[in-house]
Amino acid sequence: MKFATNEIADQIGRKSHSQPSTVADSVFSQSLVSHIDKQRLQIDQFVTLQNDRLRLALEEQRKQQISYFLKKSQVLIQQKDEEIIKAVNKAMELEEFVKL
Repeated sequence: MKFATNEIADQIGRKSHSQPSTVADSVFSQSLVSHIDKQRLQIDQFVTLQNDRLRLALEEQRKQQISYFLKKSQVLIQQKDEEIIKAVNKAMELEEFVKL
């Protein structure tokens, strides 16, 4: 954005060299450059704010996904533990049956 500001200032400067310069032209050009710089700064601040908001939203989403997958994996581990207990019990039953 700084490039555009400089380009406008150069164009205004060239215009003032080709025509008789007045105080009003100078004040106007300074005001225009100042206004463009202010808008550039506001846009930069807005983009920075939006980047921060997006970063925070993505971090929150990541935390939620991690929490979801952690809970899901805990449920699956619990189910597998129950299956192992059933299998061990069945194996013990079969061993007892074979001994008889």
